[in-house]
Amino acid sequence: MKQRAIAVFLTVACLLTCLVGSVWADGTSTAASDSRHNVAVVATGAEYLDIWEEFGWGTGFFVGESGEPVQYLITNHHVVEYYLELGAGEPFDIVLEGEQPTVVSAHTAIRVYFGQDDYIEASVVESDSIADLAVLKLVTSTDKRAAVKFRSPTEDMVGDTVYTVGYPSIAETEYVSSISARSETDVTISKGVISRLLTSSGTGVSQIQTDANIFGGNSGGPLIDESGAVLGVNTHTVFNSSNNERVHYAINIDELLPMLKSNGVPYEMAGGRNLLIVWIASGAVVVIGIVIAVAVLLVKRKGAAQTPAQVVVPASVPVEQKSTVAPSDRTIAPPPPAPVSSDSGFRIQGVAGALEGKRFRIDKTGQVVLGRDPQRCGVVFPADTPGVSGRHCAVWFEDGGVFLKDLGSTHGTFVTPGSRLASEQAIRIRPGEVFWLGSQAQSFVIAERRQG
Repeated sequence: MKQRAIAVFLTVACLLTCLVGSVWADGTSTAASDSRHNVAVVATGAEYLDIWEEFGWGTGFFVGESGEPVQYLITNHHVVEYYLELGAGEPFDIVLEGEQPTVVSAHTAIRVYFGQDDYIEASVVESDSIADLAVLKLVTSTDKRAAVKFRSPTEDMVGDTVYTVGYPSIAETEYVSSISARSETDVTISKGVISRLLTSSGTGVSQIQTDANIFGGNSGGPLIDESGAVLGVNTHTVFNSSNNERVHYAINIDELLPMLKSNGVPYEMAGGRNLLIVWIASGAVVVIGIVIAVAVLLVKRKGAAQTPAQVVVPASVPVEQKSTVAPSDRTIAPPPPAPVSSDSGFRIQGVAGALEGKRFRIDKTGQVVLGRDPQRCGVVFPADTPGVSGRHCAVWFEDGGVFLKDLGSTHGTFVTPGSRLASEQAIRIRPGEVFWLGSQAQSFVIAERRQG
């Protein structure tokens, strides 16, 4: 009878353990997948003569009340910077070159895409270039996406699993591309952990360091925890060429909340950290503990009837001792090298092709010329690299930013999302933006050398 009771108790314990595991696994896996319904592509460009000329894109996520249509979304300031610099939608004149140059009226716009050709225009409610945050408002509300909930990061979350959610441009190449790169099913989700919480010494902005991937196009997307609550806004990546280590950063969501409050933008905070799961798990642990205790007690009682009252422990049995090993093997990372005085702080990072993984510094003065001619180029490709000219393009630092210019190459210099630069045309290119020479097989991204 006792053996049967013990078997029943242990079976119940196993079932409870499996139940908790399945609830936990289901809660964490579906939350990341469901987060695709909270994000959309945020693209900026200019409209003229029924033509849409796109500057680039990032990711945005929606805020509002649960179950209600959404109208407000969050992204990075640098995603909409061109739009703001070129008049924020106000008309301006452009000259169309040709045999007879023509002056036409144009205006910038922000398009929020829900599919390849499905979009709603938006405006900027508030933008902060220092925190790299922007609040946008659709011209009309929509039920095509849903609002997120926020959770303020705390130090005890360091080491917790997180996910980056967005539309990285590196996911779409000429070799692997989807029919529609802007639908809900095209969202990319990357998994990692919170490495640390920090405050930037230069700006005072609170950030989250993670090893979950953030690439160009991911900018402005959410960093979520296992329950789907947003902890931060994905913003940039730093790459160390000496050890191929990548470090990714998101803006702490606490930097965003005052912007939402001051503009009357509705939002919701999540509860405690996975409270329902914690309650279920805690209750199950208590029940399992009681079951195991009862089972052990029954075993002891049964054994007591068959075991002599006095047990002699052999002298050869060693006494268990607690470990006294001091934590003296901790590795302290050496301080980063002092920046070179001529260093602009920006880098050209090889993403694909002959120079993949290579990293090149951009100085405050002079140009970095890319091409196959070792006599005239600072970044030199192998002589047989297809699509790359002898002197293809140049990158340089000016007025606090990085600029890219095509040098009359045969096969062209392109920028995200595929616009070809005219010969000798120069544009400003921002950290996280991808450009390529000839084809996406030879791609680079502009990165920053960040301190702290």
